Amino acid sequence: MNHHQVVFLGLLGWHIFLASLFTIYQFYLFSSNRIESNLIGYWNLDDGKITANLDWCELNYIYSYYIAEFYNSFTSLSFSFFGIIAIYYHFDLIKKEGMFFYSYIALIFVGIGSFYFHCALTYESELCDELPMVWVVLLMFYNILDNPYPKLHIHLICWSTFVTIFVIICVFIQRHGILENIARGIASSTFCFALTYSLYKCYIIQYQYNTISELSKLFKLGIMIFCFAELCWVLDIVACSIIQNCCGEIINLQFHAFGWHVLLSYAIYILNMEILYFRYCCKLGKRNQYQLVWKYSFLPIIRPL
Repeated sequence: MNHHQVVFLGLLGWHIFLASLFTIYQFYLFSSNRIESNLIGYWNLDDGKITANLDWCELNYIYSYYIAEFYNSFTSLSFSFFGIIAIYYHFDLIKKEGMFFYSYIALIFVGIGSFYFHCALTYESELCDELPMVWVVLLMFYNILDNPYPKLHIHLICWSTFVTIFVIICVFIQRHGILENIARGIASSTFCFALTYSLYKCYIIQYQYNTISELSKLFKLGIMIFCFAELCWVLDIVACSIIQNCCGEIINLQFHAFGWHVLLSYAIYILNMEILYFRYCCKLGKRNQYQLVWKYSFLPIIRPL
């Protein structure tokens, strides 16, 4: 087994662990490891309870009658922000590569869906948060492949459409039943595999083209921020009761809001810039036509020379 296979298996094992932790959180930690705010808001007027499968560490309806999780809601829009920024600065590039354009559109929808979910914490809004994430990683998966199959984009579109429709149908036929578990299992498996392989290919790209410093810098920064974002996601789950008991809501560290939402959206933007730069400067041989610049010292942008 070479070190590339070790990297892939390590990434796959890590994301299987995260998926397992997410499942455990839904069925156990959600009900036993957090303190409820017991406040009534716009979205839970009927019985005062949320209908989503999960809730995060931020207490509900503390700052607004209409927004369940204030910080989680507004930081969700960072996904939309980076999607809009990517389209604004790279429209001339990505209009020639349709799937890149759609990937940033999907990122915008992730922000909108996540904002709706954290505002409402309803079962329907939860799907608006989760399903666009599957679209984003599938598009990222497509963009980073060498694409030896001319009809691969059609297959991925069909699969993402199937996953979306299947999840929605199963949820409304048998909510909290075996059909929903099967549908969510298919969606989670698709997400984990596509994300793992995309990160692995990002690693392979910068390893094979190690003479191109821009690729290496984008990968190292992107994967470092990505890993830290996942750590914040884990901490928000496993340490929620400690955070709420010791710190309270006033000085809640908001791991999910600022650690997961903001850092993850930034990491996805950076890694997509690596893929886009690789596409034009390596696969298409146009390195002498484009350069990578860092706007405001933190925002990588690909510009023509």
